[in-house]
Amino acid sequence: MKLVVATKNKKKLAEIKDILKGPDLKLVSLDTYKNVPPVAENGKTFRDNAIKKAVKLARFTGQLCLGEDSGLCVNALGGAPGIYSARFSGRNKSDAKNNLKLLSLLKGVPAVERKAHYVCAVAVADQGGLIGAVEGDCSGLIAFEPKGSAGFGYDPL
Repeated sequence: MKLVVATKNKKKLAEIKDILKGPDLKLVSLDTYKNVPPVAENGKTFRDNAIKKAVKLARFTGQLCLGEDSGLCVNALGGAPGIYSARFSGRNKSDAKNNLKLLSLLKGVPAVERKAHYVCAVAVADQGGLIGAVEGDCSGLIAFEPKGSAGFGYDPL
């Protein structure tokens, strides 16, 4: 079975491939297609954005499509960066800049107040529309400095 993963992010694709291993499943990214229409991530929730990606890109590709949206919600920042996690540092965003901005905003915040949760929403759609969507989260604390070299996004924190 072929499943289009609605991303051009190679690290995200590799992570999803690692999770969805199977001999009968072929995962492909949007890099396989030309003239992919942009999907505005302007939903109010991670789930909204995942659904938008899955539905729009399933219609475009004519294939079963997985849309994903995820991000970090920091309690001391009122839930920010939230759905803006990927573009938290502005136009010239990068993982490193996002992490630096987050650490800057949390400067002076003690460990007990650095609670956060990572939210991940996944939706699957075909040409007929949405098949299903799920959302989960994982709680933790934000570190005082980046650590490790594996992963991407906010993983070092």
